[in-house]
Amino acid sequence: MNPISRTSLIHRFSRAWDTYDQAAEAQQHIAHTALTLLQEAITRHHLQPHHILEVGCGTGYFTHLIQPLFPKAQWMLNDLMPHARYILPSCLPGTQFTGGDILSCDFKSVYDLIVSTSVFQWIEDKVALVHNLSQWQPSGGLLLFTTFLPDNLREIKELTGVGLAYPTQAAWYHVLSPLYEVDIMRQEELTLWFDSPLAVLQHLRHTGVTATNSTPWTPARLRRFCQTYEAHYRNTEGKVPLTYAPLYIRARRK
Repeated sequence: MNPISRTSLIHRFSRAWDTYDQAAEAQQHIAHTALTLLQEAITRHHLQPHHILEVGCGTGYFTHLIQPLFPKAQWMLNDLMPHARYILPSCLPGTQFTGGDILSCDFKSVYDLIVSTSVFQWIEDKVALVHNLSQWQPSGGLLLFTTFLPDNLREIKELTGVGLAYPTQAAWYHVLSPLYEVDIMRQEELTLWFDSPLAVLQHLRHTGVTATNSTPWTPARLRRFCQTYEAHYRNTEGKVPLTYAPLYIRARRK
């Protein structure tokens, strides 16, 4: 699998900026589940962070879910998308933003909490990612993130051969365990149902997920795709599925 270029990601997510929040049903469900895991950590670990980093804040959906939990904390938001800076006026006062690739960032603060939802799948070098995150956390600092497993969007991958190379749970544990004590590693399966394969493609376009696909949709290719999708997946109610396979991880810095 060829790596996804930053230029391609920025282009696709820029096009999806105005439609993302309305279309990102699965990502919003994942964000709410991550919120629950964070609330559990407040009780279990007496979590009261002073400095918080969110990697890949995007349109700010998760940001606005969790900021009320820690109104006195100092927040740093990061995203590859320059558009993400636009969410700052609706954030807590004093919230800062640093744009760019998280692998290239050089934060000077130490963050007792780092969070991220539905972002790390886009970062190819997971070892470098975890190393960077660990450099910005003290011992006992909490890392909470969600990503996706190899079965994610399996219908698309089975029919087109296009998709990200998602690490397994075991691979994530191998990367994390030298630097973090893994507290929770939980998988889930979410199935969204659509009226047609075209509606599936529209959903993917509106959420920016088509950043993995550079092959143009000719009329003939689109027709074959729709016919095959329906033949393989249409249920008795005439709907077709799209399956998400999120992975939730909560860990503490050693």
